[in-house]
Amino acid sequence: MDYAFTPAALEKVYKTLKPQNANLICVLGAAGGGRDRWKRPVLGKIAAQHCNTTILTNEDPYDENPQAILDQIAEGTAQKEEKILDRREAIRRAISIAQPGDVIVLTGKGSEDSIAVAGGRKIPWDERKVVREEFARVDKRD
Repeated sequence: MDYAFTPAALEKVYKTLKPQNANLICVLGAAGGGRDRWKRPVLGKIAAQHCNTTILTNEDPYDENPQAILDQIAEGTAQKEEKILDRREAIRRAISIAQPGDVIVLTGKGSEDSIAVAGGRKIPWDERKVVREEFARVDKRD
């Protein structure tokens, strides 16, 4: 998990965590609403260069259309991504496709405690807790 929301930070995270002979599965939500629109396709391009699988997801859309944000990030991925608006579902998908030795990277939220949505509302969010819950879900199925 990393807050990485700039192109340079995202690239450093991916380069640092890229495993030898394994997949890098990236859940990318590092392009919040209302700002920095220029970087959305750039972040998508960086993900396409470094990640074996990229899952684009919601981060902090504020008053912007979350699907439009994902579409703008996808412009840089050359159609090498999945789009799952629900961040929990995106994390669940990443965990479900991971194989032993793969690395899952979640970017955009880090240790933030909410997701900012339209109308100034904030939805409580603890990415660490969500990841633990989703891993526990997988363990119960096995």
